Amino acid sequence: TRYIKILLILQPQWVSLHRFDKTGDDRVNNILFLVGISPLASAGDITTKIKLAFEIFDVDETGRISADGMLAALRSINATASYFGDAVVTSQQLESLVIEIFKSAKNTKNGTIKYEDQLMNIASHPITVEFASGLGSVRYGTGH
Repeated sequence: TRYIKILLILQPQWVSLHRFDKTGDDRVNNILFLVGISPLASAGDITTKIKLAFEIFDVDETGRISADGMLAALRSINATASYFGDAVVTSQQLESLVIEIFKSAKNTKNGTIKYEDQLMNIASHPITVEFASGLGSVRYGTGH
């Protein structure tokens, strides 16, 4: 019930940010919304927060994620952090991160990877470190 309360409080604010409304119907994807706020709801280090986000995104509980799925999850986290005033990384940086992770992954299957096998690589990647340290170059509402 705690998560439902968080959802009911924060989701209207998310919808008001039209960049999260992909269809123009004043609604957002609940999974992407929950992924976006997951770092706020989890204690622990960046690895734990990323794992929780991917577990929420993994609605079929396969333990796997596609490049598009990873990018969507990371963009949701990045956008939520930006909304709350944190400095974040660019979309291009996130794309680069995902490409590098998928290139280095050894256990790919049907365009997916086991995300748990890559958590340390993602958490220690310079782009993730920049984001987690609040050193990103982008801030919400500033255009840069």
